[in-house]
Amino acid sequence: MTARIRAVLVDWVIEIHFKYHMQPMTLWMIINVLDRFLARSFMPRNRLQLAAIVSMLIVCKFEEVHTPDVRDCIYLTDNAYTRADIVLTEAAILAAIEYDLMVPTPYHFMLRLFRRMRASDRFQSICNYIAERNLHECDILDLSPRVYACAAVFAGLHTLYHYLGETPTSLQSLWTDALREESGLTCPDFLAQAKQMLVIMNVPLQPSTRRKVEAAMKKYSSATHNGVAHLAYPVIPDTL
Repeated sequence: MTARIRAVLVDWVIEIHFKYHMQPMTLWMIINVLDRFLARSFMPRNRLQLAAIVSMLIVCKFEEVHTPDVRDCIYLTDNAYTRADIVLTEAAILAAIEYDLMVPTPYHFMLRLFRRMRASDRFQSICNYIAERNLHECDILDLSPRVYACAAVFAGLHTLYHYLGETPTSLQSLWTDALREESGLTCPDFLAQAKQMLVIMNVPLQPSTRRKVEAAMKKYSSATHNGVAHLAYPVIPDTL
């Protein structure tokens, strides 16, 4: 699977997740299950959407109160797959990931940092937008959930200071003692990743297979998420 195809697939998952008002954790678990399955099993291009929708079905059974059923999956994929396709793929995915749905995601770590900071709803939306916009990038597969979460929160802090028109004494000072204690990481541990996240936030959305990768932008343009997609996301300077 190419990086471009993965980006389109992730974008579609974000769109469905937002449309059906699923829990935030559900999105991260869907992408986690999908990536782990595709890392271990081959799926032809015309069945990648099947893998994505069945990953959603599996995770919703684990995370959601009201879960979609097989008929919903068929509808969401425009009747491209049968009930048998979905049931067999569900078994294949669960076998490939060894039924392991108790895995850490960046969102778990972000929640811990938000609680420690007593973060406002707007700030959480900023960090979540940065994190979800970068979900499209294959580079995230090489990052630990903790590093990814810290990078997104640090990028969010940098963005918030810019939005408020304030200048921190140094970039290092954004990462407080409380955040260092909670995360076990210092600024140099994730600064390069935070810089890259903000670079990606400023890259124009590229057309891919007749559509743009823009679901996260649409989601975070809504009042539900404080319209944070309309903010400027300045890149982090090279010097501390």
